[in-house]
Amino acid sequence: MCLSGRHGRVFPAVAAVAIPCAGGCDRRPDAQSAGSGGLAQVVAAVGGTVFLDSVQIAAGGQGGSGTSTAGGAGIGGVANIISSDAGSSVIIINDIEFMNDIAVTGQLAFFSANGQGGEATGGSGVGGNGIGGTVSVIANNSGAIQLPADPGFGFNRILARGSGGVASVDGGVGGFGTGGIGLVEVDTSGELTTGPALFSVFGSGGSSSQSSEANPTINVDGGDAEGGERRITVSNGAVLTGEFAGGTAAGFGGDASGTGIGGSGTGGVGVYLFEDATFNAVGRNIFGGGGGSGGQGEIGGDATGGDNDFTAINSTFNLISNGDSTNPSGLPDTPSILIFNQNIAGMGISQGGNAAGGPIDISSSNTTISGGTFEVSNTAMAGSADLTTGTGGDASSGSVVLNVDNSTLNIQNGEDFQGFDFDPKQG
Repeated sequence: MCLSGRHGRVFPAVAAVAIPCAGGCDRRPDAQSAGSGGLAQVVAAVGGTVFLDSVQIAAGGQGGSGTSTAGGAGIGGVANIISSDAGSSVIIINDIEFMNDIAVTGQLAFFSANGQGGEATGGSGVGGNGIGGTVSVIANNSGAIQLPADPGFGFNRILARGSGGVASVDGGVGGFGTGGIGLVEVDTSGELTTGPALFSVFGSGGSSSQSSEANPTINVDGGDAEGGERRITVSNGAVLTGEFAGGTAAGFGGDASGTGIGGSGTGGVGVYLFEDATFNAVGRNIFGGGGGSGGQGEIGGDATGGDNDFTAINSTFNLISNGDSTNPSGLPDTPSILIFNQNIAGMGISQGGNAAGGPIDISSSNTTISGGTFEVSNTAMAGSADLTTGTGGDASSGSVVLNVDNSTLNIQNGEDFQGFDFDPKQG
């Protein structure tokens, strides 16, 4: 790690290392304790430069779990990358070679504020709540930020996820998962450049520890979940260049076991504003809203969509191929902008879950979008049930409203081989 620039700052112990459970983590093996993430940030200001060869910035919270206790809450903290004022810049060349997001095992992220609820092994049998924190990437007042162009794990992972804890007690329930707040803001002649990014603020309810077993011995309900708030704002002469290839503000209900009921999933909010701005959109750029997804169980969990607002005013969108040829034709994919809500109710045995989509509102005024494809989808899929004795759920898709005023859409002929086919939990 290298630091240059008189006014560039790296706050020690947070720029290159994860800070879990700041604010109190009782580590006794039988403790039902809460873990809260602290503050982790990299800041350049007043014309300074922060140059980092590799870095991991994490402010995660892990709830406690012990013998015969309910799970403790895990609350994400605050993680920031900020470059403000003319001549200021944050330059990150690589993500860290051996990344470890302590807040949520297995979610590799170089920049995160996740909250993970602890497992319930006894007591009330309720998994700990997982509450995502806040992640912000802000380049304003002519400041510049450069994130890794070719991240080693496929994506620059920018995460504020909340995951409820697992439940391992008969009659218990998975923890509630609440997504956090994610903000990408480029304002007042600022510039942000990034390679493929996964920008995710979903909430995920805790599941039964036996949800995947054919003959479970415990009856556990899946935990409910609510998505977070996912915002991208580019304004006042700012320039954003990059590929936001994955991530949503969805809510994923947890899976049940035995006679348990699947958790409900309620979507959060996606808000995207481009005003007096330029977006050089490389490859696939996903503007996901607050989709809902119900968990599986004897009765499938319901899925309820949230809002997705996309506004472009006096702006220019240049859609640029990323050269990726991983599709059946062997040719590069057509670059694309995809705006969607995806709502999938949980499968059940006696009863499938219900799905209801949320609204998508798209507004374009005095804006030009050139190259690639522009795709919009708002879907709802009810949960299935046993074909002989069960009853499937109901589904109603949400609305799509498009308002266009004095704008131009110059799209290419070409096929988007991936489209909306992706796993929101992974990308």
